[in-house]
Amino acid sequence: MKGTPSDMLDELAGPSRLAICYKLVPRLGDPLTVTAHDAPLLDPVDGLTYVPIPGGGQSDVATDISATADNLNVEGAAVAPYPTMDSVRAGDWDYARALVFYLCWADPTKGRHILRSGRIGEVSTGISSFNMEIRGLVQVLTTSIVNLTQPGCRHRFGDDLCNLDGNTDPENWKIEGVVEYVDLDGNGNTVIHSSSLVEGGSSSAPAQAGGNFAHGYIRMEDGDNAGRIADIKRSMDGEVVLELPFPYAVEIGESFTAYYGCDGLRETCVNRFDNIHNMDAEPFMPGTDKLIRVARR
Repeated sequence: MKGTPSDMLDELAGPSRLAICYKLVPRLGDPLTVTAHDAPLLDPVDGLTYVPIPGGGQSDVATDISATADNLNVEGAAVAPYPTMDSVRAGDWDYARALVFYLCWADPTKGRHILRSGRIGEVSTGISSFNMEIRGLVQVLTTSIVNLTQPGCRHRFGDDLCNLDGNTDPENWKIEGVVEYVDLDGNGNTVIHSSSLVEGGSSSAPAQAGGNFAHGYIRMEDGDNAGRIADIKRSMDGEVVLELPFPYAVEIGESFTAYYGCDGLRETCVNRFDNIHNMDAEPFMPGTDKLIRVARR
């Protein structure tokens, strides 16, 4: 019970006055703090109030010495700020962090006893209820983590390994603008139009196939999608085509920031970004149409 305060250890050894609390931190918005207790509890550790789950409950928290994943489920009424159909479709709960712990309902100042930490897994909603899976840290051990030998770069443009020398800082490869209108292309993809989306921008470097914003992303700064991003499939002067639409409709007059992307090709890395020494790929490997699994370095 490493990290559990001595007062809480005494509480664990005595008559049960314990309440399970859940702190769920989504990608956007404030943490959701709930408890299985029948009254609100103020946690002195973070200063947040944990409220009863409306019309809900949870599965038992069970742990053993095996390497199997420790999962539990929480369910309740599908009303905001809890998971609703709209918020689940919008991806608000994807990869949200979760912390499960005990508080003494008679005296929360005795501290926490941590039961589980991890991330939110599958979230399902109906007309009136939601069911949320909380996956423990062991869950990641069930996933194979390997590199694939490939001719294209493994980095996303501007990430920490791509931008080791500062050549590809995303803040230097972006354009800010306002949505002028939105429509669909012939394949049903969302197209955002703005005169600010100039392909050359402030750079004189040659363009890449698909446009300079292809493989980049666009972030909405206001409106219903504020803070959300969408990947860009291709671009040309005055417009970007999205891989997938935003969860909510994009309206005329909303502000955005569009970030340049990279197609991962050696020629682009050399001629456009002068960043070949940070490229992580095998462009000269024979038979690059075949992918070979290799251990991560």
